[in-house]
Amino acid sequence: MQAASAQALIVRSDDSPVYREVVAELRRGLADAPDDRIEIAELPAAGLTTEALSAVPAEGLVVTVGLAAAQAVAVQSAGLPVQPRTLCLLIPRQAFEQPTPQVGQGASRRITALYIDQPLARQVALLRIALPDRRRVGVILGPDSSIWRGELEAQARGAGIELAHARISEPAQMYGALQDLLPRIDVMLMLPDRIASDPDTAYGLMLTSYRAQVPLIGFSAGLAKAGALLSLYSTAQQQGVQGAAIARGVLVDGDELPPPQH
Repeated sequence: MQAASAQALIVRSDDSPVYREVVAELRRGLADAPDDRIEIAELPAAGLTTEALSAVPAEGLVVTVGLAAAQAVAVQSAGLPVQPRTLCLLIPRQAFEQPTPQVGQGASRRITALYIDQPLARQVALLRIALPDRRRVGVILGPDSSIWRGELEAQARGAGIELAHARISEPAQMYGALQDLLPRIDVMLMLPDRIASDPDTAYGLMLTSYRAQVPLIGFSAGLAKAGALLSLYSTAQQQGVQGAAIARGVLVDGDELPPPQH
């Protein structure tokens, strides 16, 4: 009996080590598919064309690694009659939910994601486990993270946490926001945001929190190395392993694309 054939096109944002690690895990996870030969092609986002996407068969799968790769697929697939089934890895939830079109639901879903950031419920649970006596939590919200305010407040109420927040729209507002917030809290939570947690504002936030003796909870390995007390994040290896499991389900088992997930 001839083995079935399925094709995966991996589009990586660039050649950075973190993207290469995800791709390596994807290839490892798909290499030993039982009784099926999965043909894998790989392209950088800069080299992606509409023709390359149109060559992916209907039963195939496009896997993007990083935000730039997801954006490149969205642009190049805009002219196709049907968007190829697409799994986005290493993409922030906010970036996927806003600019990326939500194509289909259930059996008709054409795109899904494995978010790089952790759900707020896990962040709050970590706070309660690691710092049970610190109930006054502060957070700086920027243009991206402001959409999570309601969800964060609900999670905090459920955990018995008193949440204080300040909102900024430009980096110059960070110092004033911290001066208002720090006297009212005993732990700071950082969330991904292009303004509130970019490298420059993050440095000022961490230094000012340290001087005020307010511990900081981060969302990346880099923040932990830079001085955050704790960080909750997924590694490139974990993204690759979980992404490969989803891809195998689709390509080998005939599963539908699952809903976006953390």
